[in-house]
Amino acid sequence: MAGLRNLSSTVTLKTLNPTRFASRRDAIFALKERLPRVLKCLTEIILISKKSPEVAVSIGLKKKIESFEFIFLLILQDKILQIVNIPSKSLQSVTMDLFTARDLLKTALADVSGLRNKFPDLKLEASALCQKLDIDDQFPEKRNRQAKRHFDELAVDHRFSDPEELFRIKTFLPMIDTVVTQLDTRFE
Repeated sequence: MAGLRNLSSTVTLKTLNPTRFASRRDAIFALKERLPRVLKCLTEIILISKKSPEVAVSIGLKKKIESFEFIFLLILQDKILQIVNIPSKSLQSVTMDLFTARDLLKTALADVSGLRNKFPDLKLEASALCQKLDIDDQFPEKRNRQAKRHFDELAVDHRFSDPEELFRIKTFLPMIDTVVTQLDTRFE
């Protein structure tokens, strides 16, 4: 996977530093900006590499990256980290006072909560990126599992048939809610 290290640009891929919050923002932003080149490098590895484990990993990564769900989540993570990065950087300042910090955190909390209503806008942004990368901009159809029913059950378990609605309910909203809860509990 040496090809991924040779990406030349003003924005380069970053390694994730788990102790620095800003590194998460930098890593997501860099991946979003360099996505076409990352896909090209993965394709080159698949075609050129003689190492079968390396080829298998590259095929798996490329398949995941070329999904609409991945692109959507990349856009969403970038938005969330942009919002949270402002108070994060400000809180590291020596001149930061408690009231300004509280206001910044409240604003970040409100902005992240506001993302719940921005699903259509985020989908449009993800679709635009998918079209640029020649990736299908539809949520994949997933097999609808049947829940076992017992003889004494009265209600029927609701199953979503629309993959977009399923993604919104099972992934998008819980992700936003988790970030909101974390911000709220850590800084109340």
